[in-house]
Amino acid sequence: VCVQALFDNGAMTGAMCSSVFKTVKHNLKGWRRSTQALRMANGTIIPSEATWTGTIHIEGIEATGTFEVFNSGGGWSFLFGKLLL
Repeated sequence: VCVQALFDNGAMTGAMCSSVFKTVKHNLKGWRRSTQALRMANGTIIPSEATWTGTIHIEGIEATGTFEVFNSGGGWSFLFGKLLL
């Protein structure tokens, strides 16, 4: 699965937009339902829809990451937070 990602050193976790997740989840192994609640920068709390842990590839570099799934409101598709930077 190939997606475009945003790098954000202010984000405490990695995340995937729910619209992208719905499109690619049948190709992803390792996803499960989530009970996490995520606090946004503006203080609102959003429930995570799922969690995916898997291997990502960026220009020849491979890393394992965990990503929470929630609706980004169109701001981004895939977000790399502090743990992956």
